[in-house]
Amino acid sequence: MVETFSDKYYFVGPSVSDKVYKINLKTRKQIYISLGTVNNKNISFYKNCINAFENCDIYVVMSVGKDTDIKILGNISNNFCIKNSLNQIEVLQNSDVFITHCGMNSVNESLYYGVPMVLFPQQSEQRMVAQRVFDLGAGSMLKKNNIEYIKKITLEVMNNDKYKENAISLSKTFHRAGGAKKASDAILNIIDTNKC
Repeated sequence: MVETFSDKYYFVGPSVSDKVYKINLKTRKQIYISLGTVNNKNISFYKNCINAFENCDIYVVMSVGKDTDIKILGNISNNFCIKNSLNQIEVLQNSDVFITHCGMNSVNESLYYGVPMVLFPQQSEQRMVAQRVFDLGAGSMLKKNNIEYIKKITLEVMNNDKYKENAISLSKTFHRAGGAKKASDAILNIIDTNKC
């Protein structure tokens, strides 16, 4: 994290819900897959993920967007939970790796909870976010949408402790930054200082 001091700016980190959900006692690792809420109709990607992890000893939670008909994804093995939408904060708190489109909110939430990522950006600004996560060692880039590559990169991130360690390190900086409480304190301080 870069420390920047200024009397014009306050850096308080991301605004992420810190609600703690029940942590499931898992007997196997969990992958969370989501392409966000806007450009999420990538049926071939979802099918490749299903084929990559079907019948694996890994639980896979997938959010496919409200406009995706889950039936068109074909046969789904019983180690999958596929929904049109999910409570992402709750799912992340139980996940070991997040396959993400790299939207800023999703990345901030993933890092806040120390979850390393497989980075699959869909747009130019998401590519910038993905590159930063990659540079900080909290995720690996998914450069191809094919079954073998999805599985290879995801298992690399899941099984290489350096990704988790880097995600947890970034999580600590997010928590120290102060979030919404620090932002409201800064605003109230400015109001008090500028009273006539």
